[in-house]
Amino acid sequence: MPFERTIGGKRCRVYNEGYFWGWFADTGDFVAHYVKGGHYKGSYRILKQHLGPFVMDDYGNRIFIARAVITCFCPPKPNDGKSYMIGFKDGNPNNCDYRNLQWVEYHYKNTTVPKVRIYADGEFVEVYSSGKIRVKGQDLSVVDYLYDSDMDLHWGLPDPSVRVKKNKIPVDDLMDAAGYVQGDDADIEDPKILHRDMDYKNFASDNLEWVAASDPRYAEYCKKREEDRQARTKELNVGKHVPDYWK
Repeated sequence: MPFERTIGGKRCRVYNEGYFWGWFADTGDFVAHYVKGGHYKGSYRILKQHLGPFVMDDYGNRIFIARAVITCFCPPKPNDGKSYMIGFKDGNPNNCDYRNLQWVEYHYKNTTVPKVRIYADGEFVEVYSSGKIRVKGQDLSVVDYLYDSDMDLHWGLPDPSVRVKKNKIPVDDLMDAAGYVQGDDADIEDPKILHRDMDYKNFASDNLEWVAASDPRYAEYCKKREEDRQARTKELNVGKHVPDYWK
């Protein structure tokens, strides 16, 4: 199998991830289908989000261009026991030229932009610093309960979520993925997201902070969140009997 070849005037090398095989250009702007025997056939459509460009394999998995290019064309990741991430020398995650990539020690990627585009569960999702979530120009409702059809009761959820296609994603997870949590979780043992005002349904960026699970503020927040969750359960089931063992 050829390790390197020129395709369309671009120097390309083979990258393999799971069941995916592809020819990646060192400029990070071209990916060709790998064909058995080392040949190639057509090119992949490159999609973009805040973390950088990627292509999709046949199973719907994202293959990030930067990871493929740095693996194929740059020195290997340091093996010194530390956590590393891909760094972009010019600060632009869409510039995946091998000369722009380097391994840097891991740190949380904070952002101050008002909106970030994320690819989640097969859909591009717009995440706002205010905590608003949109898909295709439509606001997504935050679901803070689940319904038990057997008991005809609603139960307050500790982690409100939005539905993207058929899956529910906690809003905290989307805010984390977008870089809207304050602080850095790199040196925190067992990092958790604290809602500073103790309101588990306030997802504004300036209300979210990385803290250790052992932080007294996080313990207080968890206690308040559980109290609010139980109150929400009672509110949703006015006039109904809510068994004590379900609370």
